[in-house]
Amino acid sequence: MEWQKPLTAFPDQLSPVFVRDLRQVLRSPLIVVSFLILQITVLAITGLELALLRFTDGSISAPFLSAALSSFLTIGFGVALPLTSLGALQPEIGTGRNIELLLAASLSRWKVVRGKWFTATAMSLLLLISITPYLTVRYFLGSVDLIGAIEGFFSNLTINAVMNAIVIGASGFRSYIARGLSILFFGAMFSISISVSLASTSGPSPVQKLVAVIAGSVILVLAMQVGRARLKLFSTPENPPSTSGIFVIALVFPFLQGIGLASGGVIALMILSLLWLALAFLVDRPHRPSYRYRTSSSPA
Repeated sequence: MEWQKPLTAFPDQLSPVFVRDLRQVLRSPLIVVSFLILQITVLAITGLELALLRFTDGSISAPFLSAALSSFLTIGFGVALPLTSLGALQPEIGTGRNIELLLAASLSRWKVVRGKWFTATAMSLLLLISITPYLTVRYFLGSVDLIGAIEGFFSNLTINAVMNAIVIGASGFRSYIARGLSILFFGAMFSISISVSLASTSGPSPVQKLVAVIAGSVILVLAMQVGRARLKLFSTPENPPSTSGIFVIALVFPFLQGIGLASGGVIALMILSLLWLALAFLVDRPHRPSYRYRTSSSPA
């Protein structure tokens, strides 16, 4: 008889930082409050649309309700939810300094930052999935287009993922002023790079939307590099590089996008964005820490 493996709450393949932070978020009242606000707002808008459809026999449409819901979701998932991670890295580098213990457990800095980003994005994804029944009802009411609803879903998720990375990266600074300036800087670079990628007189093409996703990935990786660079030990030659170089690379990216778009069109813009994405990873490549603490049995 074969023994069955015991069931666990999370698979062992998941990052320990992700599992730890996810448990903390699920126990906090933040996820409950966010869920209730989101459900009440979407339910109210759907109820208003049902009331208009019933009492006016469909003669009165309410496009302002769709615009209000779209603005609410954009602000909620693009600003409000990411700002809840404003102190994400402070438990690791602030009072208590858990970073030494995490690195001693063979966890790399990338795993620490990536685990926190996965946690914030997973919570947003769950909240987005929770409102799909309302979006389905609004689709059958004729309030939304199916393709537009799907694009809006992935657009909100993409913006949330990038903003989570920006806020988590900025949370590595001790000063709130420095965090705010970092968020404003990367937010501006993200907006400019997306605007350049989608610049068109006849509407963005599928290729341009793909370029916009790549451009957003560049800002996402660079923002996470800032957070990784802030996870410094007291004294070790393996500390990450300074954050100033990361800010310079992010600042140059939109200008190079404009040059590539003007000189070679969308294809040149895509190639340049892919090269810059590779550079964003090469600023400080993710790797396992190579140092090991010596034990009494190891040679001197």
